[in-house]
Amino acid sequence: MKIIVIYILTLILICCNLNAEWISLDTFAGFIETGETDSVEVIFNTSGLTVGTYTCSIRIQDNRRIETFIPVTLYVESVPPQTPSNLTISIENNDVVLNWDSIPEAEGYYIYRSTDPFNGFTYIGYSDLNSYNDENAVSEKKYFYYVTSYHTRVAKTKVKLPKNK
Repeated sequence: MKIIVIYILTLILICCNLNAEWISLDTFAGFIETGETDSVEVIFNTSGLTVGTYTCSIRIQDNRRIETFIPVTLYVESVPPQTPSNLTISIENNDVVLNWDSIPEAEGYYIYRSTDPFNGFTYIGYSDLNSYNDENAVSEKKYFYYVTSYHTRVAKTKVKLPKNK
């Protein structure tokens, strides 16, 4: 996200609330000549954030020490899991090998197994890739599998820009 800063000032200092580790700027201070414009890229890091609403302000201060605050709100929401398509099952060296089409937004996959095709599925593992080796499958036993993708979160943001002065 880019914030375009347009002011008739000679110096602009840009900083962010230090308590907000989920947001950073590509530059913290700089000069803008009178009548010129500049932009600052706002970078969001949602790793480690739980579902919720996060707020902070970006402070712009001119050389006369007049401050303008730009409030920033970040919404972190959970994403329902998607079921990968084209699940294939094969046997290799006494292991059951599962493969499926990857989901671009997935951070990983949960794998479930049951001896009944309609219920009794239990979690047996996790994979970062679009494959899994079930090394604990028992020979001569019939298994049914399903896989879901894992998405930690999705973020939406809201920035309210001040009017030009």
